[in-house]
Parts: sequence; structure tokens; C-alpha cells
Amino acid sequence: MLIDRKLSKRFRLATGGGIKAFFFLILAGVALIPFLWGVITSLKPTNIIFAFPPKIFLFKPAIEHYKRVIESGIAQSFLVSLFNSGMSIVICVTLALLAGYSFDRFRFPLRRFFFLFVIIGVPLAIGSFALLLPSYLYFSKIRMLNNRFSLIVIYTAYQLPMSIWIMKGIFESIPKEID
Repeated sequence: MLIDRKLSKRFRLATGGGIKAFFFLILAGVALIPFLWGVITSLKPTNIIFAFPPKIFLFKPAIEHYKRVIESGIAQSFLVSLFNSGMSIVICVTLALLAGYSFDRFRFPLRRFFFLFVIIGVPLAIGSFALLLPSYLYFSKIRMLNNRFSLIVIYTAYQLPMSIWIMKGIFESIPKEID
């Protein structure tokens, strides 16, 4: 009787896991449909993309769209983005390390006020889209549009509050005796 209960419980767990896996596979398949549609469409020649009735699988793959993208100078744009992101990361991590260490290890006047000011800025890292227009207006007013430096400053300013908060948490987990 005890063995039957154990087998029954195992069977329920196994079938429940199988059902969950089945629904997960269906969900993953549905989520991949737009990606697969984009890949298939990118391999179609231009005249077949707009053909009626649509040809989903019966076509000769072409790479003309990929050639056009590569010839348009995407490598240069990628390198510029890589430079901007890299500089922003270096500046943000450096400043966050210094600020996080200071907020955790040193006692100075208005420390809590300044840290609360940093915490208030954390939602800016999450909802930076809301600051897109004010940032544009500000940088146009000081004549810094189309400038790499302004993009690095914006990236750093949006991510710095969250980075300081994370670094402070890291320094809180390190015993002070190690310093």
C-alpha cells in the first residue's frame, strides 16, 4: 500500500512536470514566431517579400539585404556605440565605486540626505525614456547635440544612481575588518 502511494505520487509529479514542459514548449514556440518570421523575411528577395499570395517557405534564399546593411557602414556605427558604451561603463563604475565606498565606510554630515538623493535618482535608470525630451532640450540649449561626449554623459547620468546603490550594497557585505 505504501509503495502504491509513492508510485502514485511519483506519477502525479512526473505527469505534472510533463504537462508544464509541454505548455512551456508551446509558449516558447509562440514567442519565437516573430524572430523566425524576421529571419525568413530577411532571406527573401525583395520581390517575394511583397508577393501575393505570400510565399513563406518556397523561395530561393538571397543575402542581398545583408549585403546592403554591411555596405551601409554598420561596422562604423557599431564601433561608435561600443566606444560610447565602454566609456560610460568605465566612468560609471569608477564613480560608483568611490561613492559606494564613501557612503558605506565614512561618516560625514548629511550622508543620509545625499544617499537618499541618490536613491531618488534610481527610477531614472529604469524610466529613462521619460527624460528623453528634457535631455534633448537641455543639450540643444547648451549646443552639445551630435556630440559623443553628450551621449556618454547621458548614459552615465542615467545609470549612476543604480550603480552607486549596488556598490554600496556590495561594500556593506564586506566586513570592515578587511579594510
